[in-house]
Amino acid sequence: MKGWAKYWENKGHTPKKVCSQLYCLDSFLIFQIELKRLWLPEIGLCAWLKEGSFVGHCKGMPFSLKVVAQRCNYGGYRYFFLCSCCFARMRKVYFANGAFHCRKCLKLGYYSQRLRACDGFVRMKWKIIEGLEIKRGSEYKRPPRMWRRTYESLQERISYLDWK
Repeated sequence: MKGWAKYWENKGHTPKKVCSQLYCLDSFLIFQIELKRLWLPEIGLCAWLKEGSFVGHCKGMPFSLKVVAQRCNYGGYRYFFLCSCCFARMRKVYFANGAFHCRKCLKLGYYSQRLRACDGFVRMKWKIIEGLEIKRGSEYKRPPRMWRRTYESLQERISYLDWK
């Protein structure tokens, strides 16, 4: 055997599609700015809020998404879409086959789920380093106003991920 890729290929396994390959509607972003109408010409989406539903057309296909509101503890509401297939309350829905469905109904995976373990360690290491650089530091220089022990624990984590 020549590794797991060959093993799964022999079994006839096809990997899941990745969420980032499909167009996504995020209810938190849409209703955070209280949009009543959404128009994105680059993907052919035109939709508006009408009687508790988000209706319109995407790529020439008409669609209707029910919107439900959840009361928050400290006032206000949080809005979710109902998947048109399983009717589950979802924050994000993805456009495929002429309709918007949730990630589970479309059997989608995340990019990080398709990485090999060694690639995942490298990715985690660079995320930590990028976080330090955002705070005007680096792998070798502590950012201003960061606790020394916090910086040392991040350095230990980076060296551990390097070792892995």
